[in-house]
Amino acid sequence: KIEGITLKNGYRGTGIIFYDAKDITIRDVTVDGFTYGITLREKNFQEADTNGVQDALLENIVIKNTRYWGIYLRCYGTTIQAKKTQRIKVLNPYFYNCHMAAYVEAEGNVRYTVLENPVFERCNVCMHYELSSDFTIINPRTIDTGKKPDQLPSNNEYPFLNRPMYLCFVERGQVISGNL
Repeated sequence: KIEGITLKNGYRGTGIIFYDAKDITIRDVTVDGFTYGITLREKNFQEADTNGVQDALLENIVIKNTRYWGIYLRCYGTTIQAKKTQRIKVLNPYFYNCHMAAYVEAEGNVRYTVLENPVFERCNVCMHYELSSDFTIINPRTIDTGKKPDQLPSNNEYPFLNRPMYLCFVERGQVISGNL
């Protein structure tokens, strides 16, 4: 459990990272000025069928000024259903000035997630879902999306600019309400 902390100015690192973990609560946390904000993932992506992160609650999270991803969920290379990154709830997050993407479920094997009441301000790509399934997005809102981020681009290879939502190779997802 992590509650009520602020992490600042770790521009070359990750604010919070969990590998192969279960039963996580992160509440009332601010991550400001990191390459990656919060990452939940497998321990070693080169190991076949490694365990992802399961049963996590992230509530009232503030992610600001990230160079790459704000909140990032993944479990690369896992084919066993029980080992995937799954059952993740992200409630009431606020994202400001996330360059590449604010909220990401990508590189496969993420399922049974809820993103509820997210607010995105000055983010390049607000939500990026790729190779994920069984997700719900509830009431996403954007403020000034499409505006130029405050910092210079971190990666010239990233082809997506000014998109509120990017979905690729997803299954059984739903978006309920919102203003993008």
